[in-house]
Amino acid sequence: MTEERRSYDADIAAIRTSLKSNNEMTKDIHKAIYGNGGNGLLTNVALNRQAIKRAWWWLGSISGVVMVAVGCVIKKIFVE
Repeated sequence: MTEERRSYDADIAAIRTSLKSNNEMTKDIHKAIYGNGGNGLLTNVALNRQAIKRAWWWLGSISGVVMVAVGCVIKKIFVE
């Protein structure tokens, strides 16, 4: 019975060690996905969405500047 008990205790100790390791790994994965106060894991979809937003802002800004410049040129032509 003592040998059986030792075997049982060794198995329980191995299971506890494995569970502790799994819990630490799960915490690390959770931190990577949800972030540690930051954005967390950024997927390619999120990065692409941000890049598209930046491209639209640049396009809008450049278009606005061009339209103002054209407006000023047209104003000078017709005012004078």
